[in-house]
Amino acid sequence: MVPYEFRKATQEDVQHILATVRQENLDELELIGIGIQDALEWSLGHSEEAFVAVFDGVPVCAFGVIATDDPHVGRPWMVGTSEIDKHKLAFLRGSKVVVAELLTYWGTLRNVADARNARGLRWLRFMGFTIHPAEHLGGGFFIHRFEKSADYHSVVKVEPQTVVSEDEQVVVQNIVHLISVANEDRSTIRKAMDALGESMKKLPRYGGDYDHAVVNKMYRRSIFMKKGSVIATKIHTEANFSFVMQGRARCISEEGDTIIQGPAAFITEPGTRRLLIIEEDMVFITMHPNPTETTDFEALEDRLSVITFAELEARNNYMEVLS
Repeated sequence: MVPYEFRKATQEDVQHILATVRQENLDELELIGIGIQDALEWSLGHSEEAFVAVFDGVPVCAFGVIATDDPHVGRPWMVGTSEIDKHKLAFLRGSKVVVAELLTYWGTLRNVADARNARGLRWLRFMGFTIHPAEHLGGGFFIHRFEKSADYHSVVKVEPQTVVSEDEQVVVQNIVHLISVANEDRSTIRKAMDALGESMKKLPRYGGDYDHAVVNKMYRRSIFMKKGSVIATKIHTEANFSFVMQGRARCISEEGDTIIQGPAAFITEPGTRRLLIIEEDMVFITMHPNPTETTDFEALEDRLSVITFAELEARNNYMEVLS
């Protein structure tokens, strides 16, 4: 596989891109009457973060996202070079990861493209963008508006400056794989869950904001999860009552690919593990027996959950021996 990385652009990168820029990009700039160097420098200077894609040690494109009046909408741009043609498959794979991660930060990416840029429009369609009908600008020129919003099928919550992280690429790939097997047998789903959980250990941890209470030999745990977060839960060892007080999330588990939305109440069975992709701020409450009324919440978590399905099986086998 061709080695590639995404990193912040240097002046040397910019000069290389300017010298090898694709004709399609030059044609697009003709629409607004600006030179490629001015356009690239303006885009780099006005982007929240701007990067170059480097394949086999050679910069093949520069890209970034410019903020709009709506904090949830970004205006993406890319200037490509002829070097892209030498790494087509690797470029497409890398593009999928970058677009997915940018969407977790912006929510929606939206801009316009020159109707003559057939190759660029094909790339946008492959990335899942909606291409709107051509609009006439006058002078024989046409544009297409394009946009894509986060559907949370393959994203993790990251800051824009970290889209180049190899660890995050692995997490994204594992989420995509988990979703693709969500309707298969239990063993396949559990293996995918374990792989995702292992890869997420390498990212900064966000597990939500917790609140605990103990009363009448019961333990109540409440968790607030922010919109845009991705939570891989631990594996429940005991059944419990679960309540969604507010919010909405996409939920991947052994029960398939579903939506949970508050207000709702249900029972979480032993062995349950969920991937929650939070679409609206969520408050999730669980109730558990606590016969000793301990307030050692770390000990309670150790009793009520494990990290891998191998641990769950080992614990169940141990309990069988004890019985």
